[in-house]
Amino acid sequence: DLLLQRLSADPTPRPLLATHDPAARLRQLLDERRPLYAQADLTVTQGWAEDPVAVTGRVLEALPMILRERTEAPEQPITLQDAEGQPRRSFN
Repeated sequence: DLLLQRLSADPTPRPLLATHDPAARLRQLLDERRPLYAQADLTVTQGWAEDPVAVTGRVLEALPMILRERTEAPEQPITLQDAEGQPRRSFN
């Protein structure tokens, strides 16, 4: 609900939500993306009344703990997997 509220207030065009039921479409997109999001090195949650500046501070505090210098390039492209271990294409 919070995400939909914020997206609705954002003037940036959101073609994927330009449907008769943006809430249902957002739920569908989140369900599709959740397995990929679960692979993130850092997860940050934000409550309804939590100040975005405070959340940003938590992200900046956590970054040094997860950033690591790569000593060499990966041998092969990175493959994304969902929670069941099945390969997934990137949304990027």
